[in-house]
Amino acid sequence: DIHDDAFWATRAEFLAYGLYNITTMWSPDIITVGGSVMKSIPLEIVKKHYENLVHRIYPQQVPELVEAHFGAEMGLWGALAYIKVYNV
Repeated sequence: DIHDDAFWATRAEFLAYGLYNITTMWSPDIITVGGSVMKSIPLEIVKKHYENLVHRIYPQQVPELVEAHFGAEMGLWGALAYIKVYNV
């Protein structure tokens, strides 16, 4: 059930695995997460799962996970920046 906390806790773990895969491919210093789904998934739970996974490849410095400043509007701001840069 989408209104169940256990449902979102499982999704937080899935997101952590996805962020771990991104980390192994790109080696970022910081990852920004946002969007409307992040209103339902507690970032602290994602961080806990992510840090447990990523310590395997980054034992000293775990890339930082931060919440986007624009929240659910992040995609719109990205689209506007794209239009401005490429004059689409």
